[in-house]
Amino acid sequence: MIDFEQILKPETVEIIEKCESRKSILEIASCLLSQNQEELDRRGLLEKFIEREELGSTALDDSEIAIPHCRHERCTAPSAALLRVNTAVPFGQEEQVRLIVALVVPKEASKDHLDILRTIALVCSASSNLTQLLAVQSSSDLYSTFIRCAQEVSAK
Repeated sequence: MIDFEQILKPETVEIIEKCESRKSILEIASCLLSQNQEELDRRGLLEKFIEREELGSTALDDSEIAIPHCRHERCTAPSAALLRVNTAVPFGQEEQVRLIVALVVPKEASKDHLDILRTIALVCSASSNLTQLLAVQSSSDLYSTFIRCAQEVSAK
């Protein structure tokens, strides 16, 4: 079972009124994650996210969700940032997203990386969970709702 309270911290969760682009979202996520894990530098992390996005968009089809992710040699433990934008952001060719879960894992953490991504996708793709995550009004409520939903998914 994945313990998201170890991966997602309240200080890496934000509700953003308006954001213009995928790069802006990735910049915000990189900043939050690098503040949470001092070994990571914001610019290097942003470059890793952009490199991954160039391989193909991490937006989930027709879902308003994106899961940008990367492995980083200076990352010491899996870490995530959860962002919700009130106005959809273009992410990829045609996708518009409002919920973004950015994930960075240590370079050697292949299995953990895939397990965490799978769990995030399960949490966010359940329509009742997505409705709740998009409706909350504060960052603290967004955090607690995501953690609760992740615990429910992991318990199944």
